[in-house]
Amino acid sequence: ADALPFPLCINARIDGALIKISVARGNIVLTDHGLSFPAQNVYPNAASKTGPYRPFLEHRGITVATPYNQDDAIERPATELLVQDPHRAVPVISLLENNELWQASRDLLASNRFAAEFVAEIETGLRVQLRFGDNVLGKKPAEGFAPKANYRVGNGAVGNIGADALGRIVWDTAGIRKARNPIAARGGKNAETIEEVRQYAPEAFRTQERAVTEADYVAKTELHPQVQKALANFRWTGSWHTVFLTIDRKNGLKLDDKFKADIYAHLEKYRMAGYDLEIRPPLFVPLEIELNVCVLPGYFRNNVQEKLMEQFSRFNLPDGTRGFFHPDEFTFGQPVYLSAIYERAMQVDGVESVEVKTFKRQDRMANSEKENGLLEPAESEIIRLDNDPNFPENGKITFLMFGGL
Repeated sequence: ADALPFPLCINARIDGALIKISVARGNIVLTDHGLSFPAQNVYPNAASKTGPYRPFLEHRGITVATPYNQDDAIERPATELLVQDPHRAVPVISLLENNELWQASRDLLASNRFAAEFVAEIETGLRVQLRFGDNVLGKKPAEGFAPKANYRVGNGAVGNIGADALGRIVWDTAGIRKARNPIAARGGKNAETIEEVRQYAPEAFRTQERAVTEADYVAKTELHPQVQKALANFRWTGSWHTVFLTIDRKNGLKLDDKFKADIYAHLEKYRMAGYDLEIRPPLFVPLEIELNVCVLPGYFRNNVQEKLMEQFSRFNLPDGTRGFFHPDEFTFGQPVYLSAIYERAMQVDGVESVEVKTFKRQDRMANSEKENGLLEPAESEIIRLDNDPNFPENGKITFLMFGGL
């Protein structure tokens, strides 16, 4: 027996007499809102050889409720049985075919190949379609499988009737004269609207954990701490697709074998099955620049030249800034503007004026870059100017100094 949720006065003394003032009524049973349909046909009524068997029910609006277990219920307070957990709710339906009982499940992900289970999917318009397993996740119906469905319809807050709202018994059962509900019904909930689904959906779906498009591969690659920028291109390579990934590594470091192995491991959990991955270094565009520099009176030309070489280097500078041609200052397709070169040169102490004599790709003839005021690489190319006498093919800058001391 359950403990009462409130104090109950059994009797009271009135005018000196002890009077019983409370009444206990038995024969209380748990009921739910709905209408049962036993042994119903499904459509199509039998499985065929071709395609998966996906029958639907004749009636719409199937009841969805927390599964009821009698053995568990008798061990719990009766009031707890009125509390429904929507996260455990499943459609109230079972199938019977050749004395084999098939039970509804929320999904088939935990069902083995012998599990006689199915999923009742509620479509737009409340039509119910049944989905069976494939002999891997859940048992697959054999050809000729023709089940009979037992299910209930009726859902929502409309079933939450008030106390003593029941009016009559609609079936003829011997021994039952009257039925009443002494307390109000509860637990019925309407289906969530699309807007409510959007509001209450878990945030997990917002986290993209796969790479499908070229943009996805770029985004996932750039999550690696050593990657400044990446480009991805899909190509058909004969028998499968290959993702060609071009990476601009931070600080201009090479794409050595260890780094490539790190990238492969980083992308493995995102990569689509059936897609190979090829990592390539970027295409660099070495520059050739020549500047005429007029030095202010009172400044030594050599000192000013050293400062210019430092400002237009590829290194981190003592004041925490970067040299103009630091590898992380340029990435794929990023142009270099002539005005930026003028601005940086004029910031050096002792420089009176600057004139650009040469401004072009090192490996090509000039193509009006100086006249246009910019040098623009292709989408997959990166500007480079190391000014290293040991590797002149990586770009060079020359300062012709005039004036000063």
